[in-house]
Amino acid sequence: MSDVHLRAMEERDLDLVAAAELELFSEPWSRRLYEEERNRTHDRCYLVAELNGQFVGWAGLSTGAGEGHVMTLATLSAFQRRGIGRLLLAGLVEAARALECTKVILEVAVSNSAAQALYRAAGFAPVGVRRKYYERSGEDALVMILTLEEYDA
Repeated sequence: MSDVHLRAMEERDLDLVAAAELELFSEPWSRRLYEEERNRTHDRCYLVAELNGQFVGWAGLSTGAGEGHVMTLATLSAFQRRGIGRLLLAGLVEAARALECTKVILEVAVSNSAAQALYRAAGFAPVGVRRKYYERSGEDALVMILTLEEYDA
């Protein structure tokens, strides 16, 4: 999507992200949590996707001990299945590389087949299950990992 632009999440994005969290996730993060995460610039990367200047998605990565961890990745409902999630994921992987990570890990709901397909297409492979990972629903999470030497955007 040539009209999609990725940039660092800014203060002005936090209300939009928090509102979208309420729509998209059963266990939404708060605006305050995003603010705290975004301010940790030494070991975090939070991105926003814009389509023709309009906010359409976001993603976040934490890092430590040579490992990146996808904390969140979402596209607004009206803009899903247009490649925005793929671009956000690629942005996080590149950020992980820049922060000298050798692998990236994530958890995804076992029922979220669309997200799993996105991650598999990017080279992530399942390595385990975290039982009852999601507190409200009690749903399990599939753990997936990407070794960065194998990644090909």
